Amino acid sequence: MKYIKTAVVIMALFVSSAAADESSAGNADETSTCGTEIDFNSKYLWHGSAYSGGAVLEPSVWVSLKDFTATLWSNYEISENLNEADAVIEYSHETGKFLLEPSLSYYTYYHQPDSTPIIEFSAKISRPLSDKFSLYTSQNFYFLNGDVGDSYFGGLGIDFETGITNSIKLSVSPFAGWGSIIYNRENFGCSKWAFDLISADISLEYAFYGGLYLKPHFTYALIPDKTLIGDDRSNTSAGIAVGAEF
Repeated sequence: MKYIKTAVVIMALFVSSAAADESSAGNADETSTCGTEIDFNSKYLWHGSAYSGGAVLEPSVWVSLKDFTATLWSNYEISENLNEADAVIEYSHETGKFLLEPSLSYYTYYHQPDSTPIIEFSAKISRPLSDKFSLYTSQNFYFLNGDVGDSYFGGLGIDFETGITNSIKLSVSPFAGWGSIIYNRENFGCSKWAFDLISADISLEYAFYGGLYLKPHFTYALIPDKTLIGDDRSNTSAGIAVGAEF
């Protein structure tokens, strides 16, 4: 728990400092955007594990003001019903050659008697390697009813993004992640630090007039440690997202 408290305090201090810097720099015009998206997926994957028995719909809405974004996201398993709804607040700030993106999320679950709400503190730090490549690390801390201790999942990834035409963008993102003792005990029943995930995300985004976009995408995920699940297990999910930003 002390690790999470420290992380939240660091995030609060960083955001307060950055906001103060912006305020002292002058009264720049505030910019705001909002958007909505419906994402259809053949399977709900989270950190490489499947959390649905079949296809899902994942609608979301968001609003951004300057460097802050608030998002509401939900997951509907088509064969059943709503089973998850999340609220996320994210802050994005460039400093030097780094992009810092801390966020705080609240996960709630429905029709799942054994699941209780989870709070996540996440910090993503990215650094461009070229105009198309960037290296990033994602550090995620979870706590349940205020006391999970060192439940942690983190990793390293590479983002590749290039424009095929003026309206079509290709993105590829390989990632490798690991989990703490408590994280693996809660998710796999195995109390050990482990190398949990190797994954790759591929998407094509088609931009249309008026902020509309269409994004087919594919995810491949492998859980390489046999002690977590008993065998090398891979999961795949294909989907298509339709959205608009205003």
